[in-house]
Amino acid sequence: MELSHFFLLMDIHMVIGTEKWKSKNKAFLESWANAISEFEALNSIAGFCFANPSFSFPEITEKNNYVHFESLGHPLLVANKRVCNNFSSERTGHITMITGSNMGGKSTFLRTVGVNIVLALAGAPCCATYAKVSNLNLFTSMRTQDNLKEGISSFYAELNRIEEMLKLIMNNDNVFFLLDEIFKGTNSEDRHKGGYSLIHQMSTLKTSGIIATHDIELAKVSERTQLVTNYSFNSMIKNHAMIFDYKIHPSICHDFNASELIKKSGIKILSGISKK
Repeated sequence: MELSHFFLLMDIHMVIGTEKWKSKNKAFLESWANAISEFEALNSIAGFCFANPSFSFPEITEKNNYVHFESLGHPLLVANKRVCNNFSSERTGHITMITGSNMGGKSTFLRTVGVNIVLALAGAPCCATYAKVSNLNLFTSMRTQDNLKEGISSFYAELNRIEEMLKLIMNNDNVFFLLDEIFKGTNSEDRHKGGYSLIHQMSTLKTSGIIATHDIELAKVSERTQLVTNYSFNSMIKNHAMIFDYKIHPSICHDFNASELIKKSGIKILSGISKK
C-alpha cells in the first residue's frame, strides 16, 4: 500500500481533492460549523438535564435585576451532601452582604448563585426546585491574584476588576455582581473606607448583587444606613470541634472560629491585647 502511494502520489491527489471541495463549499463552511457547534451545545445541555432529573428549568423575566432561587444548591456537589438555600434579589439597587466564619460557606454560596445564573441563561436546568431570573449580565470578582511578571499586586488586580465592573454597570441596565472579600489586599482602615464607599456608590446605580466579607463593622454600618441586606453563615464549636450547617441566616454573623483555628495550628492566643 505504501509503495502504491509512492508511485501514484495519492497524498497529493487527496490534498488537491480536498482543496477543490473547500473551494466548492467554502460559502457553507461557516454555517455548517455553527450548526455543529449549536448541536454540540444543545446535546451537552440535554445530557446535563438527563443526568440531573431533579433540577428545574428557570423562568426568564423581563424585570431587571431579578434573581430568585428556591432550594438552591451547587450542581457539582454530591446530592446527598449538598446543602440548599433560598435566595432572592428582586430589584435594582438591592445589595446583599454575607458575613460568616472561616469555611462557613460564603464563597461557595457566591459560586452557587453564579453558576446557576449561568446555567439559567444558557437554557439549562438549575440546581434548584424553582428559579426565576432576568436576562442579566453577570460580573464576578473572586480570587483575584497578583502578577509578578506584570508588576501587579493582588490589591491592584482587584482594583482593575472593580473598575471593569463599574464601566459595565454604567453601560448596562441589568448587571448582577458577585464580590468576594473586597479590598482585602490593603490595610483595615482603607479597606473599610473603600468598601463602604463602593457599596454606597453601587446602591445608586442600576445594578444589584452579593458581597461576601469578614468585615463585620462594614456590614453593621452598611445596614444602619440601609444600603445592604445582611445574611450570614455561622458555625459552632462543640468539644473543640467546629460544626457547620451551611445554612444562610438573615442576620450578621455572630459566631467566629478564627481564634480556634489559630489555636489548632499551635499558636498560643494572648488575651487582653489592646487595639491601640
